[in-house]
Amino acid sequence: MPPSHIGILGGGLSGLSAAFHLARRFPSPATRITLIEAAPRLGGWVRSERVALQVHGRKGSVLLEAGPRTLRPNSPAVLELINLLNLEKSLITVPRTAPAAQNRFLHIPGTRGLARIPTAIPSMITSPLGKMMMAAVLRDLFKSSNGPSSDTDESVDAFLTRRFGPKFAQTFGSALVHGIYAADSRMLSVRAAFPMLYDLTRRGKGSVVRGAIKSAFSKSDKTNPMKGYDVGDIKQKMEAVSVFSFKDGLETIVKEMELELDRLGVQMVKGDPVSSFAMNGTESEPSFEVTTASGSLYQFSHFVSALPLPRLHTLLETSGPSRSEASAMQTLDSLTTVPASSVTVVNLVFPAYTREGRPLRLHPPGFGYLVPRPNSGYISEATRPENPLGVLGTVFDSCALSDQDEIESPSGGGPPFIKMTVMIGGPYYASLPYPWNDNLQLLLPFLPRTLSTHMSVELPVPICHRVHHHSACIPPPGAGHLSRVRELRDHAKKLWRGRGEIIGAGVGGVSVGDCIEGGRRAGLEW
Repeated sequence: MPPSHIGILGGGLSGLSAAFHLARRFPSPATRITLIEAAPRLGGWVRSERVALQVHGRKGSVLLEAGPRTLRPNSPAVLELINLLNLEKSLITVPRTAPAAQNRFLHIPGTRGLARIPTAIPSMITSPLGKMMMAAVLRDLFKSSNGPSSDTDESVDAFLTRRFGPKFAQTFGSALVHGIYAADSRMLSVRAAFPMLYDLTRRGKGSVVRGAIKSAFSKSDKTNPMKGYDVGDIKQKMEAVSVFSFKDGLETIVKEMELELDRLGVQMVKGDPVSSFAMNGTESEPSFEVTTASGSLYQFSHFVSALPLPRLHTLLETSGPSRSEASAMQTLDSLTTVPASSVTVVNLVFPAYTREGRPLRLHPPGFGYLVPRPNSGYISEATRPENPLGVLGTVFDSCALSDQDEIESPSGGGPPFIKMTVMIGGPYYASLPYPWNDNLQLLLPFLPRTLSTHMSVELPVPICHRVHHHSACIPPPGAGHLSRVRELRDHAKKLWRGRGEIIGAGVGGVSVGDCIEGGRRAGLEW
């Protein structure tokens, strides 16, 4: 029998994806679906805003993202969603030949300016970063297998240090982790955060490079990753694409899913957080009782939790846990030993021309830059002169996604605005108190000055800004994460008789693609 009433707790990308796919799999009215979200809007950290601006007599509008802004075309679940929601016409793609795809930079703390990450042999030979990369590759290629036992997990930093050397691990490894997880690479599980690296090592008998070479020539690796997904002709359109978004930002996906859920008869409850959760019914026919802050009571035959893991832990704790629930809570505890990262996102818009009409070159053409971990680490007072604001990275939005912006200019010319997005905090927030923690506006006078040092150019006063602080927004997977996730799912299956599931960034990966994929897989055994 199909479920009679499915409850979905949490309306971020994971919960929305679960609601969308379950509503297609179990259509109304045979199955009712109710999605409950604490916030007054759906989509979680995804938020896009179009702002009308005028500078030096020229008008237009810019698209600002408070959360994620671009996607890579490597997630079949996302491509399927684009096809099913008919979003192809609103796509904005960045080809692999574009400067935004080919040029990415690092700013080394304590220095001035940006260093381009080499992508070709000539630059490898001449660039300081290239020389470091070549030395690291050769070290891995000719170094014997020195990995831990098959049952041992290790941090990203430990893995990269072991294979490529400590300088490479600090410079490239920590910067990459800042850009994805806003976390300390010394705290993240390499198996959970970068499973491909671990797989390549196994194929290369200890060497990442040998594993990559072997995979490139292995016929067994040429399987179709899109098999089983309804992607239409979207895959063909993405073959030469580096990253993509939508004309009105990533919130396009959220809004279109919400419209489709309404059409499919899904009840969406917003601004009413879950306050209690309990399992009732019989051994063979359990039911799940959910009460919200407003006092509304729901009875579900099946449910999906897309809540942050600490929130789910609190719900189980307040329900008077049984012995089985206590075991699940203990596993939930162990999954949150690495605190979720908090990030401040600052959108800055500058004029692209002086009053006299001279173009301003505020940054090199490219996607943006990341900032590695300082030599002094995150907790030392010496960190302040090296990275005084705790900047993790900056995206050159006008170069990467210029087609999102609109120009209303009778005089012609190029875009009148230059926009950037700066990410701040992460592991810095966990260790150093900043004076703007209680008043984010205090940050603004210092930020252009810091960015000017990074990019070796004097930035003008921004004509528009937005500051968004996302508290505990990215749950980083600590060492042993994958085994604890398996243990949690085993507990959940036994505890809720196979009728309840846990999805979300805390158990299935933090990217947009991971979240949508997790929702797509929810309830497959129902």
